[in-house]
Amino acid sequence: MVMTKTHQTEEWAKLMLSNADTISIQDLFVHELGVKPSRILENMHITVYHARRPMPPLVAFVEKANIVLPATNTRFMVMAPGGENPRP
Repeated sequence: MVMTKTHQTEEWAKLMLSNADTISIQDLFVHELGVKPSRILENMHITVYHARRPMPPLVAFVEKANIVLPATNTRFMVMAPGGENPRP
């Protein structure tokens, strides 16, 4: 887990998926949805954002964690070359 403070009111945590979960998701994309394996990026993670109010006591850190989240509370982000506004 990586916790980062980037602005006065922007905090986020990046939770890396386990190898087993990553393989399960890759299998879903390849075998159920027909996505080419070369199109699936590595380092799958869940990013948790909080940006409503300053949280001054937070400091950046990295530590191991084991968190179980219901899939109904998550979503996939589809990334395109160039970000949200695709460029060649």
